[in-house]
Amino acid sequence: MPSPERGPGGPSEPPRRQEQEPLPYQRVARFVDADVAVLGAPPPPALDAQLTALLATGEPATLPATVLQALTARRQQQRRRGSWVEGHYRPGWRL
Repeated sequence: MPSPERGPGGPSEPPRRQEQEPLPYQRVARFVDADVAVLGAPPPPALDAQLTALLATGEPATLPATVLQALTARRQQQRRRGSWVEGHYRPGWRL
């Protein structure tokens, strides 16, 4: 019989696999003069609606998995510096 302290399977049940971390919030659009990517934690619904409307003026795009991984790793590095990090980069500029 399961106990509240041990959960449904008791001590002999193998530990459950942790769920994979979900992909971060991302919105990406391509414009004539630049690409746009918004990554991070999901914003409040009103801000999400604004971002979606702004990015809808461009052509929908996706990020390759390698780019998403690189940006996620960079975000983790920058989060160690502080809770708010903002950067604007142009093509050809080194990160």
